[in-house]
Amino acid sequence: MADTKNNKSDKTNLDDEDWVSKTQKKKQVDELQDIGEALLALSKGQLKKFEMSEKLEAAIAEGKRLKKREALRRHRQYIGKVMREEGPDSIDAIRVRLDEIKNSHQSHTRVFKELEEVRERLITGDNSEIGHVISLYPGIDTQKLRQLVKQSKVEIAKNIPPAASRKLFRFLREQHEGQFQTDDQTDPDEGEFDKVDDEWFQIQALRLFAGLIFLKTILSHFIWR
Repeated sequence: MADTKNNKSDKTNLDDEDWVSKTQKKKQVDELQDIGEALLALSKGQLKKFEMSEKLEAAIAEGKRLKKREALRRHRQYIGKVMREEGPDSIDAIRVRLDEIKNSHQSHTRVFKELEEVRERLITGDNSEIGHVISLYPGIDTQKLRQLVKQSKVEIAKNIPPAASRKLFRFLREQHEGQFQTDDQTDPDEGEFDKVDDEWFQIQALRLFAGLIFLKTILSHFIWR
């Protein structure tokens, strides 16, 4: 009777160990697939800084060419399988590099928002804002700065595409990078800058339009009194 109980206990322990083993294995598989997807999201320039096998490099390159959702889903699973063939040292190096890129991107995002706020104050504020920017970047081309600010104000007033506003942002970005240059810069894509620029310009145009409507309402009230 005691032997039977011991056998059942041993079987239960083995089942538990097997379940834990399967759970850990699934967790590792999911993690490697997540790393593969993170690699897929990187630009070609960023991927050049990774050390990986030719097979994984080819799998990532192929994944970037795929557009159809189902094909891409299957290929992500394949990348996860290829990832399991990479050595532990290679996986660890990829993890470290991904963390570096993530931290760099967060830093650039913070700087991006700060520069965006500076640009908005330049366009919507008075000349004191220009003086503030000059004090931040003593070597800045003040004539170019004033010209871009003036042109950006005209764009907002006339509700025309924000060409000067984009140039102003890039100009501010150049000043910042020149003053706080880092060894490893991982900038967002230019397309991302343009997208946010469009959104920012639309917000400014809506503010102007709302102001004009309000002014028209006030004037109409006084005219018809």
